Amino acid sequence: TICSEQAAQFLREQTESKTVELEKEQTDLDQYGRKLRNVFVEGKNVNILLVRNGLATVYLYEKQLKYLKELKQAEAEAQKSNECIWKKPEAGYELDGCLSVKEFHFDAKGNDSENLNNEFIQFENKCNYEIVLNDWSIKDEGTNFFNFPETSFAKNSTITLYSGKGTDSSLKIYWNSKQGIWNNDGDRMFLRNEKGELVLFYEYGN
Repeated sequence: TICSEQAAQFLREQTESKTVELEKEQTDLDQYGRKLRNVFVEGKNVNILLVRNGLATVYLYEKQLKYLKELKQAEAEAQKSNECIWKKPEAGYELDGCLSVKEFHFDAKGNDSENLNNEFIQFENKCNYEIVLNDWSIKDEGTNFFNFPETSFAKNSTITLYSGKGTDSSLKIYWNSKQGIWNNDGDRMFLRNEKGELVLFYEYGN
């Protein structure tokens, strides 16, 4: 996981041999049944510190978080300064600004999980060079994660990533998921290269 080792080290530095206080959130559990708690050490909110240092992102599905405003501000600061999770490539397509999301069809017609190939992202390569996508990855706001197969993204072309099943080609790639990936009411998309650097970030809703 991106920056997981750095996050673990940061938590050890913040909490080892110190008194840790856990503050219950307004909602006790998240949608996965995990307890929602704010961690305080010496009066500092460690959750916010993690986000500010680019070691965690704000899960916007939880709209009733006590410190949502502060968490969003911390995330904006981390994003602006390219901290860890938000680190971008220093050359090529990032500086050229020629790789983008052309279309994001997150709300499939009818039941998303019964019409998975109507849920898709289309990327556009306006660069004047080919981009090799081997070992690139894409992730949503939750736990859905996809590794690209060996793929060359031709210059001045598009590639569409479908949530369902199919046969990969130079123009179409399939996630092979058994359920819908993208939340209809809001989600985030993180596209990373083989180094884990953030190539594209896209969000909607929320």
